[in-house]
Amino acid sequence: MKYSDITNIPLDQLRLGNSLCLYANPDPANPIICLQLYIKTGSVRESTRQFGYAHFLEHLVFKSTSKYPNNSISTLASSMGMVLNAYTDFDATCYYVMLPRERLDEGMDILAQMALHADFSEADVNSEKDIIIEEIYQYESDPEMSFIEHIQVEYFKKSPLSHPVLGTIDTVGNATRRSLRAFYRKHYRPNNAFLVASGDFDPDQIYDIFHAAFSDWKESELNSLADASLHRGRFTFDSRKRQGPELLALVLPELNERHQDSEALHIAIRYLAIGKSSLLHKELVEERKLCSFVKVSSLSGLLSGVSVVLLAPIQPRFKTAIMDSVFRHWAEILREGVPTEAIALIKKDIIHSWLYSFDGVEHKANLIAAEVFNEDIARIQSYADLVQSIENAQIVKAVNEFWPSQ
Repeated sequence: MKYSDITNIPLDQLRLGNSLCLYANPDPANPIICLQLYIKTGSVRESTRQFGYAHFLEHLVFKSTSKYPNNSISTLASSMGMVLNAYTDFDATCYYVMLPRERLDEGMDILAQMALHADFSEADVNSEKDIIIEEIYQYESDPEMSFIEHIQVEYFKKSPLSHPVLGTIDTVGNATRRSLRAFYRKHYRPNNAFLVASGDFDPDQIYDIFHAAFSDWKESELNSLADASLHRGRFTFDSRKRQGPELLALVLPELNERHQDSEALHIAIRYLAIGKSSLLHKELVEERKLCSFVKVSSLSGLLSGVSVVLLAPIQPRFKTAIMDSVFRHWAEILREGVPTEAIALIKKDIIHSWLYSFDGVEHKANLIAAEVFNEDIARIQSYADLVQSIENAQIVKAVNEFWPSQ
């Protein structure tokens, strides 16, 4: 049986004359609607002086628009039973709203106001600046987060993935209303955005509402972003005692999802380090009790990046034994790949997690958006079949190409 036979998502693509596209998934089984507006500008699109601007704007567009001044957007959304929020990452800023189906007009209008008509004041900039700088200080004071940021800077010398999403104290502190508005006018454009809707709506009705809200948005020219060269895996560790216990990190290349070997490496990193069934967790945490945890963080997106395997030694004297274990398992995967039984279990876990995402409108909107970014919207129906097709020979080939031995 092919999973695509049971995961058919009805999906309409509606494109305005200004290039803005709506990906609409009508789902009458859920009496709510999720709208997600993606501005395809995150930290990788920022210049050196603009670090943190995409995230800064995420804060500011909630503050005031021509129609909804004085912080009234959040109050209005709450009064109508909506949940309104946003996030910024390497590749995009996403504004999303969960709303009752009766409030589709109002939800679409709120997103359009934030995208087209934000008019934040000098006072708004200053108040949010203080909040963001405090976020940066909190990030820097966390041992794990600061170590990951250290790795991010060290490993991406030639890639915009080195750009901190929150920005720096200097770039955020020096940001002005004028510079932020210039960034907003340049990047908040219909040809640099798309909208996803999932839930209980009529396709004809949502198109009319979408057209009325966004058809006046003007296009602008934007530069494309080329993928950066991959970094080869190597072992590094941090010993900044002032920030708590020493952490170790294995840093391995991670491919963007467009790459033909991305899922093979995904299976390999899960086998090595992700979850309680992984090799490193079972040996270092459960059996030998050398580490208090093994965690994996992804520094990747549309650009290929790295997977950071963080290990926390229970005692400093365990460091050598931990490193020996990591290199032994790494070498085993390079030589033999992943055992057949383990591949089957990992595939099952990946596919079940993916299938679970079909149960809610927000999760489905996330799935649709991910494939829009991958420029392969058809994969929304066939991802499980792709995972099932991965064989150990492909895993061995991929790890030897992208995770070379020392």
